[in-house]
Amino acid sequence: MSFFTRQRLILLLAAVMAITAHGVSYAQSGGLGNIANKAIEALTNKVMDELKKKYTEVIEKEALSATAKANVVNELIEMSRPLVMQFINSATSGRLPNWMELMNMVLKDILPRVPNLVAAAAMEDGGSAPGSTPGSTPADSAVLYAQSLDEAILSAAIKISKELPAGASVAVINFSSSSENLNEYALDELYGAILRNHSIVPVKPNPGQFQTIKDGLKTEGVLNSELGRSIGRMLGVQYLITGSMKQNGSLYNIVFNAVNLDAEIKSQYQASLNPQSDMQLASLLGIRSQYQSSGASASQPKTVTISAIPGVGAPATGRTPVRKISENAQYMGTVTWSPEVTGTFELNTQYTATITLTAKRGYTFEGIAANFFKVAGTSSVSYNADSGVVTAVFKTTKDSENTKLNTLGVSLGTSFNTLLPFICTVHGTFAPLNYSFIELGVDAGWSSTSNRLMPQPDMGDEYFEPYFEEKNFGYGYSIYPKKSFSLYPFANYALFLPFARTKQGKRVGGWYIGTGLGVMFTDYTFELQELNTTATIWDTAFVMNVVTGFNLGIFDISYTLQTDFKPYSFTHKISIGYVYRFK
Repeated sequence: MSFFTRQRLILLLAAVMAITAHGVSYAQSGGLGNIANKAIEALTNKVMDELKKKYTEVIEKEALSATAKANVVNELIEMSRPLVMQFINSATSGRLPNWMELMNMVLKDILPRVPNLVAAAAMEDGGSAPGSTPGSTPADSAVLYAQSLDEAILSAAIKISKELPAGASVAVINFSSSSENLNEYALDELYGAILRNHSIVPVKPNPGQFQTIKDGLKTEGVLNSELGRSIGRMLGVQYLITGSMKQNGSLYNIVFNAVNLDAEIKSQYQASLNPQSDMQLASLLGIRSQYQSSGASASQPKTVTISAIPGVGAPATGRTPVRKISENAQYMGTVTWSPEVTGTFELNTQYTATITLTAKRGYTFEGIAANFFKVAGTSSVSYNADSGVVTAVFKTTKDSENTKLNTLGVSLGTSFNTLLPFICTVHGTFAPLNYSFIELGVDAGWSSTSNRLMPQPDMGDEYFEPYFEEKNFGYGYSIYPKKSFSLYPFANYALFLPFARTKQGKRVGGWYIGTGLGVMFTDYTFELQELNTTATIWDTAFVMNVVTGFNLGIFDISYTLQTDFKPYSFTHKISIGYVYRFK
């Protein structure tokens, strides 16, 4: 092969690799999908900027301190952001709404909440809220009339975060009501709201700790100082938060108390909620709100038409279950699992999801036939007409995902060879079938100057002998390698035996063995000491691989035997590197 032919081959290979990388990069970027994402991002940013201006204008008229005004505006922005995304995601007209339309849709929902937020801010600002006594302590907080359960939880998080010392550690340990769904929802949402506030540090007990706390409260009856100090030591926190909800006529009173470890109240939030005007609360309590009643509005509500319930997701070993569906334009809902899931889905278990749906304003479930709803990934779905409760049975969780090795990684190794002692490998695996995979990769080997004397070419070395005959140099010269480089694209097919998976679904890798082929391009430069000159040798060879190794999660250790079936042509490579394993 001539010098120019070799150069063209190298350039062609580089061009193919570059074009392939560019194509993969473009495909991963989403192509036209990126344009849509950027349009949505620009629309969202525009609407949020305009809403902030509007809220600042509205709150500026209130008799609050500058800090309190800023806090109320921030709370309104926090409430608005999920609404903006919800309205964008539920757009069904074939186009995105313009920013003015979208802003008006959000303001229609948010502005009625302003008076209550202002009242809460006035109380926290040292003033008085409706029904409160000026100068009252946190423990004497007045009962507010919140617009919704979510607003009450957010207001409680803000109030508690401000009244406890900055940076204090606090655990949300208990919420009691007539509904287990409500208890779980309130604990999760309050923890998240405090976490987003960044003022105090929330700690979430694990399932075992929750059970210990539950047993302690059941034994003691109340949270006393002895139990408080015990829980504090167990969780390593300074304050504890408990909550409750009790019915009072047509309203429900919600209370959150933040106490120190001696069970002394340091902050308290109270509000009264009306489930007839709060779909989320009504759903969690298992009662019908006014929006679910056929006579709730002057105009007849429309029957729900969206049959595919979004956002539930089939159980998969090791994954965390969802607790709420993805809202759409017609309804929202909560999800409970049987058997109960305290952490992640377990292996070889069949799960059933009970989905309690709540129709949004202007929609009703009345008139919907039985078994109307669908849930992706289920073996069966049942629905009793007009009930709003869907039962979805999923297939038994399997371990099939653990039998496929799909990875992308890079490794470093050595061939124990003077010519190419260092080797870097970029490789990826793709598993179209269980227990096996295809590996594609490129080895790049190199070395620098060495003082090690090479074998004499008259010993039958197939690389040196033709070169020396061509140059008429003869034999017997002292040969020292100056530098060398190799490029070796390869493809392997291997069998994969995964290690056992834990009950929680954690993957711990496996062992593999396989074989394959590649093309080795090598370029060697040597010094001929007696002639005071250098010699360059280029070679191309088809090479066979035998590879075995272990995948250990993010690490990969492998051994490769390579040969082109010529005398003295066996080489060995040991590598260790990082791999990312795709789900």
